[in-house]
Amino acid sequence: MALICVPLASEIRMEKSSIALLEKLSEMSQLGFFASLGAIASYLRHSVINPEGKKFRWIIFLSNIIVAFITGNLVGDFVGDHEYRDGILIACGYACFPILDVIEVKARDLVSKFSS
Repeated sequence: MALICVPLASEIRMEKSSIALLEKLSEMSQLGFFASLGAIASYLRHSVINPEGKKFRWIIFLSNIIVAFITGNLVGDFVGDHEYRDGILIACGYACFPILDVIEVKARDLVSKFSS
């Protein structure tokens, strides 16, 4: 005699929501990955290839990747399934370091202005 197992409705809903969550995480990681590639290229260009007195710092490198990952997800949601979406995301990631560099310089100037 064979036992027949029928899944409950709550198990089916939970399975569908888990699949939807995994699909969203997969999409987010793809969007963030492309933007992070641009951020890595930009930071390495500015700190290794053409340093202009800038040293490579891991904390700036990692924060640049994190900001680019978030930016990639935001821009990727706006762009949708555009033909050039991946290139747009890489360009957005590439633009993150110069923006963070300006913010870092201005923050240091502001702190030194108020501390003296």
